Order: sequence, then structure tokens, then C-alpha cells
Amino acid sequence: MRIGGKTNWLHVVATKTQTWYRVSPQRKDIEVLADIKGVVVHDHWKPYYQLLDVNHALCNAHHLRELKAIDEIEQEPWAKSMNKLLLLACNYKHRYQSGIPKNVVARLTQLYEQILQRGLSFHSSQSPLIRKGNRGRVKRRVGHNLLLRLQNFRVMFYGF
Repeated sequence: MRIGGKTNWLHVVATKTQTWYRVSPQRKDIEVLADIKGVVVHDHWKPYYQLLDVNHALCNAHHLRELKAIDEIEQEPWAKSMNKLLLLACNYKHRYQSGIPKNVVARLTQLYEQILQRGLSFHSSQSPLIRKGNRGRVKRRVGHNLLLRLQNFRVMFYGF
């Protein structure tokens, strides 16, 4: 968020009855979160994984923004499908307060995996990005990085 024209970071800790907000001029100031318990929803910034005794969930608002850009700018065909699926899963989550029926979860999971495979196939068919110099790993496209994140952390999505 921006305050007085400067970038700041907003950390939010919430229970069913209370919400705590903390604004920090530096993102790395997460030590205040060190003793929290429960579920931490975040944007996959690696230092958040240093928080102990919590379950991690990745923020779909971030994913939806990335998917929109990948669809509109990069025009990767899988991105629109994943966007629709995540929105559909969210709708089901709100519709079935006591839990989404198992057959619906199975179908959502199947579609999720199919879209992942379509996206990964798309990226394997692309020519590699040109690397400047010969040091470090080969760069990947933004959409490929998101797909790998969605694949490697898929268990966080299966909480439909």
C-alpha cells in the first residue's frame, strides 16, 4: 500500500472476532509475526516460510492478478482457464459453508491438474529465453514461474 506517496507493507492478523493491522515501511519487518499460530495467507515471499508452527496458504488475489496479466499481456491460453477455476472454487467455498461435497472437490482437483498440464506443455513447447552471460540458472517466463508455484504448492489449493 502507499502512504504519503511511499510504499508500505500491510500485515493483517485475524481471528473470527478480531483483526490486527500493522503497517511497516519495510517488508522484511516480519519478526512481530513470529509467535502467531494458525494459517498464514501470503504471496509466496520466501521469508514468510520462516514462520514456524503455522499452515501456509497462498493468496488467490495475487494469483488472479498474475493470471489476468498472463492472459491479457502474454496471451497464454491456460491462464484464463485457471482464473475461472479459482473463481469457481471460491464460489463453491462460499456456497457450501460446511464443506464442498467430495465429488465437487474431486472435479475441481481434476480440472486444476489438467490446466496445470496444459500450461506446462505450453511452456515446454516455447523456445528458451536468452540468458545474458553464462552464470546462474536459465530464466523462465512469468507464466512458467507461476505454473511451477501452482504445481509445487498445490496442496495449499486443495483446501477448496
